[in-house]
Amino acid sequence: MSTSLRPAVRKRADARCEYCWLPDLVPYLMRFHLEHIRARRHGGPTSLPNLAWACARCNERKGTNLCRG
Repeated sequence: MSTSLRPAVRKRADARCEYCWLPDLVPYLMRFHLEHIRARRHGGPTSLPNLAWACARCNERKGTNLCRG
């Protein structure tokens, strides 16, 4: 994954989880992930519109489910 995508997605999300809006101000308490909204195995591209900044809790809860929007 391009190293420029991670800061771009974080900036777009205003350094908050894009699902629950938890701020990522204390990274040692909770890890944040750059995750695919539509999984790669389901045809989701690794591109800015398909990536989300997610806290570990939201990312794990989502699992391999698809986001239909």
